[in-house]
Amino acid sequence: MKRNIQDRKTILCIDDDLNTLSSLKRTLQPLGHRIISTDDSCMGFAYAWLKKPDVIFLDAHMPKIDGYEMLDRLAAEVSLNHIPVIMLSADKRFTKGYYHGCSYYITKPWKNQIVRNIVRYLIEELPEEERMALGIKL
Repeated sequence: MKRNIQDRKTILCIDDDLNTLSSLKRTLQPLGHRIISTDDSCMGFAYAWLKKPDVIFLDAHMPKIDGYEMLDRLAAEVSLNHIPVIMLSADKRFTKGYYHGCSYYITKPWKNQIVRNIVRYLIEELPEEERMALGIKL
């Protein structure tokens, strides 16, 4: 989807697995938004602070700073605590992510259209009736 520059949002993807990052970027590219990605959690926090993305995809289990600690840091930083965070994990025990403040939790492997629909809902102001038709529950 081609977007006007003023309609483009910024999506930050943080995951230590380069294959996951590549797959996530391929999944999100059809939406036409700006995608920033990093495999380093410390760099991810720096990008979040500098770029103020519209949504963040965050791996739960990473070296240095894991996803849960990152959620806590994002929540503590006033300029970042409003950014929706979609946590990614192969672990199906997702309550820990919600406890730390993630907006949505997606298990790996994911369905591409579900990921796109969640992003559309979170940053493109998808109308509630369309969200319900797509099966997105938030």
